[in-house]
Amino acid sequence: MEDAFADPTVGAVGGRDNVAGDGWTGRPDLPVGIITPTGRIIGNHHHGTGAVRQAQTVKGANMGIRVAAAIGFPLSQFVRGTGAQYRNELILTAEIRRRGYRVLYDPAIRVDHFPSQRALGDDRHLFSRERVALNVANEVSALRISEPLRVRIAYQLRAVAVGTRLHPGIVHTLRGAILEHRNDVPRFAGVIDGLRLGRQSRKKEALLISGSVQTVGRGHNA
Repeated sequence: MEDAFADPTVGAVGGRDNVAGDGWTGRPDLPVGIITPTGRIIGNHHHGTGAVRQAQTVKGANMGIRVAAAIGFPLSQFVRGTGAQYRNELILTAEIRRRGYRVLYDPAIRVDHFPSQRALGDDRHLFSRERVALNVANEVSALRISEPLRVRIAYQLRAVAVGTRLHPGIVHTLRGAILEHRNDVPRFAGVIDGLRLGRQSRKKEALLISGSVQTVGRGHNA
């Protein structure tokens, strides 16, 4: 990781986290830490293999940030939620990329990651309507910082129409009801709430971004 920061254009570096001692070999072509043109946010940091490559976000379990690339950014005023605060890394790396720095993922940089119990309200598996709303709003904030309008629109359409298992849109809500006899309607409502909350914050966040420090390529502290 230190070697990667020898390049002054690199603002953040992440690696693979072996979850609970995971020995999965992965695939060299597996996409890791990217945002697709259709607005899909892909992690896979715990499954990456192969060469060092450029990414759009890294994972908090195994990452380093250049001080100059992030200094002055009021992250605590962007990230919503409790505990680990979902997508805090996505918001931070979005700002780092907005300032002109690169983000790298190197699967050779590894840590053994043994997930522990999180704080009350931040359980890894329980997602209420309120929590889903905060999570989705965090994603909206991150995309607004770094992604073009077409990607942001695609994300919102995908969130409503499809979503994910944890943040279900129409497709995942119907799938859960039909195939798994699960009621995901409250979480789907949380997705809608989150999109609305994210839009309501755009003026405030624009002012925060305009006032943050921009120091592209300067400094070597990490």
